[in-house]
Amino acid sequence: MVDIDFSGVDVFLSALQVEQKAFNSQVSAKYRQWVSVIFNDIVELTPQWSGNLAANWNISTDGESASEVTIPQKAYMWPLAPYVEPFRRGDPGAVGISKARFDSIIFGYSEQVYIYNPTEIAQAVEDHSIYIRGVNLLDGRVAMIAHARAFYSNFSPPL
Repeated sequence: MVDIDFSGVDVFLSALQVEQKAFNSQVSAKYRQWVSVIFNDIVELTPQWSGNLAANWNISTDGESASEVTIPQKAYMWPLAPYVEPFRRGDPGAVGISKARFDSIIFGYSEQVYIYNPTEIAQAVEDHSIYIRGVNLLDGRVAMIAHARAFYSNFSPPL
């Protein structure tokens, strides 16, 4: 008869669970960094006039659940007074509003993340089916979701 000592199995399984949690945590942190780079890229490259479009980017794990929140600056942008300059891609006010939303969502590597913009004009801007000023274009094109999808399907940002 063979005598097998199983006395260390519980200690081994506990150590394995600790390693599994640490691994999951590290992978989730890298996934979060990667999603953050993509989200911030979309927000910063979004064309701006009043800033409302750039301020309405949302991120969630449960689908498109937020509705448009019109920023006060939009009311002041029309009709455009002669001394007022419309905003442009990357202007920090509206960009900061959307970027702040990222910190409020918690997700791990096994969760699907949705990046979306509930504004009425978002799809027309994405399709470039309305006039977009040149200062808001990247290489002559709108750079929002389609740009991020094309760019990041071929490129992984250094993290």
